[in-house]
Amino acid sequence: MKGGEEMLKRRSVLISLLAMTCFAGAASADGAALVEAAKKEGKVIWYSSVNVDAVVRPMAAAFEARYGIPVEYVTAGATDLAARLINEAQVGQVGGDVWDGSSTFPTLDAAGLTDAYKSPSAASFPAELRAADGKWYAQSVQYYGPAINTELVPKSDWPKTYQDLLNPRWNGKMAWPAETGMTSPVGLMVVLANALGDEQAKAFMEQLSAQKVANVPSGNRVVLDQAIAGEYEIAMMAQNIAVESSKEKGAPIEFLRLDPAVGVTSRIGVVKGGPNPNAARLFLDFVLSEDGQNVYRDAGYIPSNPAVAPANPALAPATGNFKGAMLDLEDFTEKKDHWVSVFESQFQ
Repeated sequence: MKGGEEMLKRRSVLISLLAMTCFAGAASADGAALVEAAKKEGKVIWYSSVNVDAVVRPMAAAFEARYGIPVEYVTAGATDLAARLINEAQVGQVGGDVWDGSSTFPTLDAAGLTDAYKSPSAASFPAELRAADGKWYAQSVQYYGPAINTELVPKSDWPKTYQDLLNPRWNGKMAWPAETGMTSPVGLMVVLANALGDEQAKAFMEQLSAQKVANVPSGNRVVLDQAIAGEYEIAMMAQNIAVESSKEKGAPIEFLRLDPAVGVTSRIGVVKGGPNPNAARLFLDFVLSEDGQNVYRDAGYIPSNPAVAPANPALAPATGNFKGAMLDLEDFTEKKDHWVSVFESQFQ
């Protein structure tokens, strides 16, 4: 009996190994076919809103060195690039193969310009960093939260929770950007509502409004610089990458690791109807691979691939001693109007 059971176990293991070998062989064959098809197309065209010197050029050079396929790139703001793609599609001349951006996916998808592709490089990505249908993937991640001037405020007084921001000590000493995007106060409201529930989040915001948080008519970076200069003690919704970069240059600033930090993604995907579809898929695979994600790491970004840690461990929740909550673009879009009205009624 034992001999029969042992034989069945061996046979089961053999079948499993054979299946894995066949799968690996098929995947390898598929990969080789994609490379060959991409080389026949001769190039890939990337419509990118990412920093050109820090990411786009190094990524293009690394991809060409690997596959011998040139990368042409068009760089501008994500909204402008989306408008360009839509205009091109309307006249039947789509010029880009790969798109990226933090907030333009719904616009491109509604225009029928996002192609579904299941990239093997993203097999280990958590669900919040990729679309189930393969229409987008996170190419990098960012976290936002309060940052404090370390010269003006002793460490013993630093807030440890969002509730601590309600201490009268902070009245008139906080600022945030007077914007309504994902990295604005409205983005924070949506994240807190998801974590606490709408009523508790509204109650907190009503109390916070009594603290006279300054609405700065500019972006997150300007508010952070004002806190560094001592105009405010706390910059709300500061990007932790910018905070750490400023610290490295000697600025008296620290990212307050309040639970949760607001996480947002920069998305990337294949353009549907682009001139070089195989090269687009191969390029996307490369960007999401460990080699491609190393480019983001070396540029000081937070890679989306779980296998690649940021160069500065302080940037990521797992190594930076903080908790992050990813703000889903579609969820934010659905709830934005409601929380914009809350923001306008309580803080403006």
